Amino acid sequence: MASYRPRYQPTPAVSEVQVLTLAHKMAFAIGGMVALILGVTWLLISSALQTLLSEHAMSYGRHLAVLTAGSASEPLLAEDRLQLSVLLAAFKDDPFIISAGIYDRYGRVLASTAPLPALPMSQLDELSRADALPDTHSSTLILAEPIRFQEVKAGYLLLTLNREVLEKPLQRSLRKIGILSVLMITLAMIAAYLLGRRLAQPIDRLALATRALREGRFDLLINERRDDEIGTIIGTLNDMAQNLQKRLQTEKTLTRFVSSAVANRLLQGDSSGVIEGQHVIATVVFVDMVGFTSLSEKLPAQRVSQLLNYYFGVVNRAAKLYQGNVDKYIGDGAMLVFGAPQPDSEHCFHALCFAELLMQLIERMNHRRPDWLPPIAFRLGMHTGDMIAGSMGSDDRMQYTVVGDSVNLAARLCSVAKGGHSIISEEVLSQPDIRSRIAVEPQGNVQLKGKSIETFCYRLHALHSPFQQLIDRQVQHLIDQLPVLP
Repeated sequence: MASYRPRYQPTPAVSEVQVLTLAHKMAFAIGGMVALILGVTWLLISSALQTLLSEHAMSYGRHLAVLTAGSASEPLLAEDRLQLSVLLAAFKDDPFIISAGIYDRYGRVLASTAPLPALPMSQLDELSRADALPDTHSSTLILAEPIRFQEVKAGYLLLTLNREVLEKPLQRSLRKIGILSVLMITLAMIAAYLLGRRLAQPIDRLALATRALREGRFDLLINERRDDEIGTIIGTLNDMAQNLQKRLQTEKTLTRFVSSAVANRLLQGDSSGVIEGQHVIATVVFVDMVGFTSLSEKLPAQRVSQLLNYYFGVVNRAAKLYQGNVDKYIGDGAMLVFGAPQPDSEHCFHALCFAELLMQLIERMNHRRPDWLPPIAFRLGMHTGDMIAGSMGSDDRMQYTVVGDSVNLAARLCSVAKGGHSIISEEVLSQPDIRSRIAVEPQGNVQLKGKSIETFCYRLHALHSPFQQLIDRQVQHLIDQLPVLP
């Protein structure tokens, strides 16, 4: 059983996922770039200053050791411990010097500012030959300077220097540079965010406009003139929205004159606007308002037009429920096709459901008709068979329709039907799975106009359960929705 499906369904709302905006992305990108540049710069400056201070410490220590060793040569040869102690006493107040000691040629400590162990001459010789920069992870710097007297090595001066005292200004400078870098990164991210928000405003409007297009709202135009690439996109999007709106209006207008299925075929086809004719097996239904000629003579033209439009609307709504298409309105009647232009494997049964639904609707509507309108009755003829479906007409005026003997037979069956009767042909009843789902009443052989032999036909009485119950519910649903004819 078919169910009603509207031709157009709005795009379902997509759940919005929280994502970073363009302004945030620009802030993070620019802030990250600034952080990377400042971080690399800080590392380079730190490394360069560390190397410079290490070289300075080495140079300062060597220079101090050479001067002190030159002054200690004579007291060392004389083993004047008092003079040597006086010489080293000047180092006690120097925060850069941890300890100082003078060794004789046997490695014994003759004078020192702090307790020092005796050292072999080989170790002192090795310390004196150390020209490389000290380990950056060490907090001390040990230097050994030979004490010579007339090219004779009399001993060694051993200095232990405190690198931390020398590097404290460096640490303070690096800390200030780090704080300044963090401040610059923060300011850069804030400035990038503000700049990103300003730059992202037209893009946000573009996103809002594209979302409106996706939801089928074509009236949201961007009234902003720009001379850059975004301006080109805005102009293109506005043009596309206007073209889509015109297309939608054209489609709505077109569907008022042809069925929605035919309109879709025409809009999706080539530019010729022609649907090529093809043989199809379909079901054709003719409906006709009984006694309309005498009724129209009694009513003003405006009432007649109002009456026809109202009941044709009922016919169209009932047909849409079962995938039927109104092919054309003929005077006070209508021709409907089931199974074309869109294929429908149940076209025959859908046409029977439409016939039963329409007859019950008309009967129920008669109970609420206005006083000026007598009871209305429709008659219906139906036939299933082979026919040609496609665009018919001249070069400047064409119409999608179906033609063939099957169409003529359905029209003739409608002409012999009585008011409130649905007459169907033998071919309808012989379709697969039809006889078991409907109840019919034989009408015998009928001589139809234009036919040389009589045609056996049936009157549709009802549908079997559960289809009849569904028809009853649909009748009630449509009655509740349809306005009352004024």
